[in-house]
Amino acid sequence: MLEIDYKELTTNYNQLNHDHQSFKQYNKEIIEQMETDNQRRTQYDKDFKQLQQQLNHSGQKEKQLQEELNKFQNENERLTKELRQINNEYQTIKTKINDYEEQVEG
Repeated sequence: MLEIDYKELTTNYNQLNHDHQSFKQYNKEIIEQMETDNQRRTQYDKDFKQLQQQLNHSGQKEKQLQEELNKFQNENERLTKELRQINNEYQTIKTKINDYEEQVEG
């Protein structure tokens, strides 16, 4: 009877020891996976932060370029008005000269 109990205890012990070793290996793999995931997460966070900074910089640059474009459009509009005014003055002077020439010749 003792021999059976001893065999049973030995078998149980060996099974428990095996289970324990399997569990330790499993835990080790889980911990390694968690560390790998944490490293990835850290890298993703760094990449995300860098991309966010690039996006912000691009947004600021776009705003600056839009302001410059608006400035150029306003300047272009001003110069176009000035050119129309000069052209109108030219046409007025040209008409006056033609009228004068007709008076002198006629």
